[in-house]
Amino acid sequence: MIFIGAILVIFWGVGHLIPTKSVVKDFGEISQDNKRIIQMEWIIEGFTLIFIGVLVALVTILGGSANVVSNYV
Repeated sequence: MIFIGAILVIFWGVGHLIPTKSVVKDFGEISQDNKRIIQMEWIIEGFTLIFIGVLVALVTILGGSANVVSNYV
């Protein structure tokens, strides 16, 4: 179950990165700075989700699911 959750979060992060350009376009006519802020936010959110999924998977692989560190993660 832990690996399924980790994989789902990784795919969610990748799925968050793919539509970034169209999401920025959907905001309409806004300043270039605001477009960059929205773009950075979506990219960082996607990479954060990928990082969390990879972290959970690696900690579980390296330490096992009964490890204290796995419980904290």
